[in-house]
Amino acid sequence: MKIKLPEGVGICIQGPTDFTDICYFWNGFDCPVVWSTWETEPAKNILKIERSGIEVILSPKPNYSGYLNFNMQSTSTRVGLTRLKELGVNHAVKVRSDMIFSGIETVWQEIVGCDISFMHSYNPKYCPELAYCLDGIYHVGLDFTLDHIVFGNIDTMLYVFGGHEHWNRPIPPESIILKRWLDYRNLVHDFRPEYLKQNGLVYFGPIAMKHSKQVLWLKNNWDFTGIMHNEPNQRIY
Repeated sequence: MKIKLPEGVGICIQGPTDFTDICYFWNGFDCPVVWSTWETEPAKNILKIERSGIEVILSPKPNYSGYLNFNMQSTSTRVGLTRLKELGVNHAVKVRSDMIFSGIETVWQEIVGCDISFMHSYNPKYCPELAYCLDGIYHVGLDFTLDHIVFGNIDTMLYVFGGHEHWNRPIPPESIILKRWLDYRNLVHDFRPEYLKQNGLVYFGPIAMKHSKQVLWLKNNWDFTGIMHNEPNQRIY
């Protein structure tokens, strides 16, 4: 029996097809699921995903990938979300194509209807220092939300993942996404977690931890269960 998600919810898997076996996890949900990837992906991978029952959407890669591949992420996500909206989805989850989220249905029950939700904000204590300038504001430390998995209203999601960066500004993709959300809500560019939560942003990491749910990042063999509590990543093996 497939896992039921709330009415109007869909899943957008975005990125390359290196970990095709995850299709047998994500096809277990009773909701629209699409995998948005590139025209250059191996035909055998595309066929495997389609045979699992997941719709595959192919796009040309952007001419400029953007800093830390931001344009790659925004393109594949936007195309996938657009298709989900055509299928009647009003709230969606965007997830990297190398991740598994065990218990996503439990988390959704608590945040359904939210405008946008990220796993958590990085704790600089466990991350290398990163300095960057955004709109004239100088940031030191990783004061931004994790972008691997994002829940949200479909129109909000289309806005924050819309458009490309046209020059190589060394700004983390997470900060660009968060800035766009603040712009969408006509809020000031204040990245403090307390300000964000006061204005409607939800952190789903603590909810997942409360229900003992697990997020695995296969590419790096990471278990995000610890990092949802702002602890160091744990290796799967």
